[in-house]
Amino acid sequence: MSRIIVIVFLGLILPAQLFGATSDWVFGLYVDVAYLGSDNNPENQTWRSKGTTSKLDRIEANMMRAYGRKDAGTESRWGFEFGLQAGIDPDGLVSAAPPPAEEPVEKADNLRHLSTTTVSYLFDTGNGLLVTGGLLSAYIGYESYYSKDNPNYTRGYLSDYVPYYLWGVQASYPFNDRLTGDFLLMTGYNYLANPNDLPSFGIQLVWQAASSVTVTQNLYYGPDQSATSLEYWRFFSDTIVEWKKDRLTLAGALDFGTEKQAWLDDTPRHQWMS
Repeated sequence: MSRIIVIVFLGLILPAQLFGATSDWVFGLYVDVAYLGSDNNPENQTWRSKGTTSKLDRIEANMMRAYGRKDAGTESRWGFEFGLQAGIDPDGLVSAAPPPAEEPVEKADNLRHLSTTTVSYLFDTGNGLLVTGGLLSAYIGYESYYSKDNPNYTRGYLSDYVPYYLWGVQASYPFNDRLTGDFLLMTGYNYLANPNDLPSFGIQLVWQAASSVTVTQNLYYGPDQSATSLEYWRFFSDTIVEWKKDRLTLAGALDFGTEKQAWLDDTPRHQWMS
C-alpha cells in the first residue's frame, strides 16, 4: 500500500523556428521523476509486477523523452516523427519472460531507447488516406505508455498487457465524420522479440456514436510463437467506450485474448480477460 507519492513532471515544447524549421514542426522534452513510498515489509522496492513506474522507496527517473514531430496534412503531405527515451520504464521493454516469449532481437537494449519514429504520407484519395510506417505507438489500449497522459498517474494492470510499440505499417481512412478505420501490418505483439518471420494483422474502428460518446474496437491476429500454424495464432480484442463532457471523462475498456500454447504439453489454450 503506497503512503507517500511525490511526482514531478517537467515538460517543454519548443517553437520550430528556434531550429530553423518550418512552423509545421513541434519539438518537445518530457521528464518524469517520482518517489513512491510504501509500507512493504520486508522492503523490496518493487511495486508488484508493474510494467511502468515500478520502483518504490527511492527517487527514480521513470521516463525522459525528447522528440520532434511534423504531422501530414493537405498543405504538406509528408509527416515525420522521431523520439529518444531513457529511464526505468524503457528498461522493461526488453522481455525477460519465459516461453513462449523468444530471445530479444539483436540490439534490443539499444532499440528500447527509440520511441515513436515514423514517416507518413497523406494520399489525396477520397477523404484522405494516411499511411504511416516505422516504429508505431500501439493502437491497442486506452491509457498511454507515458504516465503524464493518463487519467491516473500509473497505468492500470489492464494496460500493462498490451503492446507499447509496434514495428509496421498503418493505413488510416476516415469513411465519414463519424467513422474512421485503420489496418495494420506488424512484426508481432512484442516488438523487441522475433519468434518467427511471419506478419501479424490489426484492425481499428473508431466510431463517434454521439457528440460525447466514442466507441473504439481494436483487433489483433497473428503468430507470436516459433510454431506458426494457424492454430497457434494469437487473437486479441480491445473494446473501449469513452464519454466526455466538459472537464469530465468516463471510460471503460474490455480486453479478451486467446492463444494455443505450442510449447506446453497437450498444447492447452490460454485465455485472458480484463
